[in-house]
Amino acid sequence: MGTDWPAKKLGEVIELCYGKGISRYERKADGKYPFYGANGILDYTDKFLIDGEAIIVGRKGSAGELTRVSGKFWPSDVTYYVLGNDKINVDYAFYLLKGLNLQKFAVGVKPGINRNRVYEIEIKLPPLSEQKKILVRLEKLLAKVKEAKRLRVEALDGAAALIPASLQQMLEKKWPEEEIGNLALEIKSGFACGKSNEISNGIIHLRTHNIDLSGEINLSKTVKIPKKLINPKSSSIKKGDILFNNTNSKELVGKTILIHEDLDFAFSNHITRVRLDNKKIMPEWLLLIFKKYWRDGLFESMCTRWVGQAGINQTAMASIKIPLPPLSEQKKIVARLDALQEKIKKLQEYQKFTSADLRRLEQSILYRAFNK
Repeated sequence: MGTDWPAKKLGEVIELCYGKGISRYERKADGKYPFYGANGILDYTDKFLIDGEAIIVGRKGSAGELTRVSGKFWPSDVTYYVLGNDKINVDYAFYLLKGLNLQKFAVGVKPGINRNRVYEIEIKLPPLSEQKKILVRLEKLLAKVKEAKRLRVEALDGAAALIPASLQQMLEKKWPEEEIGNLALEIKSGFACGKSNEISNGIIHLRTHNIDLSGEINLSKTVKIPKKLINPKSSSIKKGDILFNNTNSKELVGKTILIHEDLDFAFSNHITRVRLDNKKIMPEWLLLIFKKYWRDGLFESMCTRWVGQAGINQTAMASIKIPLPPLSEQKKIVARLDALQEKIKKLQEYQKFTSADLRRLEQSILYRAFNK
């Protein structure tokens, strides 16, 4: 950027105009025009406040987030909007603001940006003709970063699909099927326990949110109850148990986890514990099949539905049929898929660094464009 270009305070070049709220009655899913919040479209409406080329800037909440918009729209009262003018091209202003990382100006419990602080930022302002030249070069570089991001997402999606695809291929051999009831030593649901029974130092009572979609237990949020409410014999959770989410919204019924160690926990009536006969089936095998059935929508199709919820009872679960290779074959398939899962995990960890690198690269490009 030319050092002879005049230095300007941002407030001399752009105006951060306040958005305006509209009533909930004026917001409608089939409205003609987008209604923008701090981080993108919130809803639609049949009214518009602005018609033109503009930038939405998050003022509260997702403060500092930027959205480039065109045409008729309504910016909400948690936003600023910026229009182009005879001093600055609107696209140039968008990238300039992006490079300034406005999030760092957000303060308060519910982070907000005071526009007067932004107005004090000093920039070098090239003439409009030079702004357009800079934009051409800048957009070519950012297009490469955008393509790299797309390829990264594509790679992650592809990696996530490897396990289901590999399992499907392994199931192409028509193994005999068997009902869960004939493979389980016990199929038992837990017990209900109301909020009035919760205490801070009791025994964890597993709920549906503790069954993670990944197939692992999630203890980031737990409910604890007095030990005296628990029958150790009927509520025990042991290594190798399968816990099945039997009641939830229909798309979540069938979430399943495998327990890897004995746990001094209890579990709710919305969870069914399946304790298997290990001479017939590996719990890891059942977990794989249940995850496949959940992805394929089998559990959703089996659900009994009532207001706001759906469920699969113990009788229905016992009747579910699964492909059953010999134990020796189950072990081979589980081992192959575990090895593949480990490779995918390493790839995903690497991709996290790649994502951070791409964000840094984008910021570096923007910084260099406006600070040479």
